[in-house]
Amino acid sequence: MAAIELVHERIKSKTQFKIGRRRVDFLIPSLHVALEIDGKLHEFKVVKDSNREIEIMKNLNKQMGGSWEVIRIPTKYIETNIKQLGKAIAALYNSRQSERKKNNGFLPTNWSKTNKIAQINALSNIEDQTKETINLDNIINPVEL
Repeated sequence: MAAIELVHERIKSKTQFKIGRRRVDFLIPSLHVALEIDGKLHEFKVVKDSNREIEIMKNLNKQMGGSWEVIRIPTKYIETNIKQLGKAIAALYNSRQSERKKNNGFLPTNWSKTNKIAQINALSNIEDQTKETINLDNIINPVEL
């Protein structure tokens, strides 16, 4: 479903892209995002997923340069609001980049846990933003930290 929506939104992506010894569900070069769609089992793999994310980020930024982010979206949001996928990716990317700027390029160790409500709001309430005309090219302008 996510692949079809990315094509529908004309967001070019590479599926099952290998980064180092890992693979990501989607690599979206134009947005500087490695997108992971997480099923229910990922709720129990937080530490493992965090370590995997760190490894992917290191390799992505080393291989391709720039300000890359690993964006994780639970399948329940894909199933309930697939039409907002592109906007949700942009909102989460911007949220992470903003937090990195405040913290000298790093996300605080507790950021994912404490920012979970903000992430859920970015995904579930994204419809409020559709009232404005949003152009992904204007939203995402990766900058070096």
